[in-house]
Amino acid sequence: MGALTIDIPEPIQKWLESRLEGSEYKTPEEYVLSLLREERKRSAEERLEELLLEGLESGPPIEYTEESWRKKKDALAERLRAPAGHK
Repeated sequence: MGALTIDIPEPIQKWLESRLEGSEYKTPEEYVLSLLREERKRSAEERLEELLLEGLESGPPIEYTEESWRKKKDALAERLRAPAGHK
């Protein structure tokens, strides 16, 4: 694991210490890591929402049947069998 050292203004340091009292976090590092994990998760959820909206706005829906999925799979398998550079 990498190390990161940051300088925190005293008022924020005191606030951070007060947040740790009686919490599940034993160290400021644990608390900050938790915040970073939450932000990473929020960011991933935001990106997923963007992609879902992009899909919804991409045009009329296309109905896929068993047959259309089979054709897609067959086309992909054929593409994967082809030598590199040949499509």
